[in-house]
Amino acid sequence: MASKTLSKRRFHSLIVAIFALLTIPLWAGVGHSESEQSPLSPVEGGGMKEIRAVRTSSEIDIDGFLDEPAWQRGETTTSFLQSKPNYGAQPSESTVVIVLYDAENLYLGIRCYDSQPGRIEANMTQRDDELWNDDAIEIFIDSFHDHQSCTFFLTNPLGTQTDGRCTGNGATAETIWDGDWHVKTRITSWGWCAELAIPFFNLPFDARKEQIWGINFMRMHRRTGQDHLWQLAKHFFRVSDYGHLVGLRDLKKGRALEVMPFTSLRRSQNPDEKLTGDAGLDLKYNLTSTFCANLTLNPDFAQIEADPDQINLSTEELRLPEKRPFFLEGCELFGTATTLFYSRRIGEITAGGKLTGKVHRFNLAIVDAQTPGEEGDPESFRDQEANFLAARLKGNILGSSFLGLTGVNWANGTGYSRAAGLDAGLTLPLGFILNTQASLSVEKDEILNLEKTQGWEKRVDLSHNSQHFEGYLTYVDRDPDFHLNTGYFGGRNDVRGFHGVITYMRPTPSLHLHDAHFNSFFGSYEEKDSGKLNFQYFRENISIFYKFLGCWFANGFDGQWSRERVADETYDNWQAYVSLIYNYASFENAGLRIKRGRTFGATTDIMEAWLRCKLFGRLSLDLFTNKVAFAGHQNQIGWPDQWVSILKTRLDVTQDIYLRTFLQTNDTSGWDLLKDINLLLAWELTRRNTLYLAFNHDEGWDDLNHQRETTQRALMKISLFMGI
Repeated sequence: MASKTLSKRRFHSLIVAIFALLTIPLWAGVGHSESEQSPLSPVEGGGMKEIRAVRTSSEIDIDGFLDEPAWQRGETTTSFLQSKPNYGAQPSESTVVIVLYDAENLYLGIRCYDSQPGRIEANMTQRDDELWNDDAIEIFIDSFHDHQSCTFFLTNPLGTQTDGRCTGNGATAETIWDGDWHVKTRITSWGWCAELAIPFFNLPFDARKEQIWGINFMRMHRRTGQDHLWQLAKHFFRVSDYGHLVGLRDLKKGRALEVMPFTSLRRSQNPDEKLTGDAGLDLKYNLTSTFCANLTLNPDFAQIEADPDQINLSTEELRLPEKRPFFLEGCELFGTATTLFYSRRIGEITAGGKLTGKVHRFNLAIVDAQTPGEEGDPESFRDQEANFLAARLKGNILGSSFLGLTGVNWANGTGYSRAAGLDAGLTLPLGFILNTQASLSVEKDEILNLEKTQGWEKRVDLSHNSQHFEGYLTYVDRDPDFHLNTGYFGGRNDVRGFHGVITYMRPTPSLHLHDAHFNSFFGSYEEKDSGKLNFQYFRENISIFYKFLGCWFANGFDGQWSRERVADETYDNWQAYVSLIYNYASFENAGLRIKRGRTFGATTDIMEAWLRCKLFGRLSLDLFTNKVAFAGHQNQIGWPDQWVSILKTRLDVTQDIYLRTFLQTNDTSGWDLLKDINLLLAWELTRRNTLYLAFNHDEGWDDLNHQRETTQRALMKISLFMGI
């Protein structure tokens, strides 16, 4: 017991020492400008690439043809190198980038040369699709030049757009932010070309006379499986390794106000719900060149696609992605190892406000949402009308490191759930990053007669990224009363222990291998109070990516074992699987995965199969099926056999009109076939002025009354856009 107490004190002392060392330079530098306090990264000291943006006064027509005279006067760069599979090698095809600008827009002209243009991969058509499965070009812009955060833009030869933001020198990256930018592309006899216009209101920057931004470019060439980087970096989201964009001056931020009112008509099969109309408003106001405010009133998210069913054989809660527009702006700022603010905890909202921005080296995000109460008698404080408030302050220190503070409060008159945390990230030499976080949760629920409880979690994460090795090691100490009802940590409380992963990657071109990944996962946790072993596991995974008869294949071999306590029972779980994926590096692919194992006392057989293809050039089809069979249909946890199938289609009628369908079925032993059907027709009448027609059919299972529940709704919604 004495050794455990000493170990705990040493750990606490380590946390305090790290935070103290990181806090002193942060607060000592308050009031100084970014240029005075941001030293160059080690890569910069060794010679950073630079590209100059040339100012143009002539109009640039975004049509995919770089035929304006201004493009001939622009500075070009062609010095790309492979990041995969052969780090630092010359690419098989060349890429040319030209950068222009005027007072309101950044223009990029990109020529992607290809010796076999007839074999260019271009299939993805939906915004925020996985464009890395196509030939694509990506632009990363660190407009604050803080070596920590960037905004990124991707497009493929079809002109499909994906964009997002990353923070923490690549620790958090999200594609759920949607910017307002323009791109046109064309496939030519020599390859393909992209012409982009990015209005400056998409980019956070300090409006000084002359700008120096961090920038990088990456090209994905699917036929060869190569990724090409302009500024070679340890990772494409390693912002501190980016090159420089210079020559920008006298920029205008652009729109001060954006207003998006909407109106909708809804019809339900429920006789108590007649045809009803509704209206709401989304508003964005740029307070300064670096701060903006968002407001939403009576938002309607009916056109958002349903969450796909997932079979979860673990004791951990599933984490679902956020898709609702109000929560997307600035969401990347709340990214921490243990997520204190998880917006999916919030259901419907009646109104919400948000403030996001940056001053000097400080990022600030504040989100406030008012939630309605549930019908009937409340079962807990979360069923009542409540307020959800979250705030995040994050400061950049030591060039490419950070210190952050997060607070969340979900409360009404009968209870609350609160959390606060302090976290820090330190960029170290040789590709190492050290992150620490200390979090406190406090909650009270008078309806359930729960008195005030509070608990701590402390964690340290050490990660590494290099040409052939990736990995991390995490130590966690979590109290029994650490309950994160405002956020997500995905595990158990009352544990102390560690987990990690080591990945070795080795390309072997002589054997037609694009890459081979060897992954080792490991972890061990004990109960803090009793000291009994609560959870330990080991997993070995080998993935081999190779080319055979002109097509890319991927084989996977996976074996894992774990010992886990549930209540007073201890289970030895194991699982092994093999998989084969055809054409894995393309949108059009197919795969089969077979698993067998033992899960909490029951033998499990799992089959997963999927097919993704494109028909007639405009119709995309995505089919996935997953079947799990337990010996005897019931195990000691009580799971029944399940068979979940999902079919997603998208038909691009024109560039501005698409029809999306989503069908999922859940066939569970002892139940009738349950299904969800979502249909959405979207027509973008003009830029960001959209008409939605939606139909939703949901069939669920009422565990309380042991009967099916069926709901059908039809919706027509018009969203308008006005920018000033």
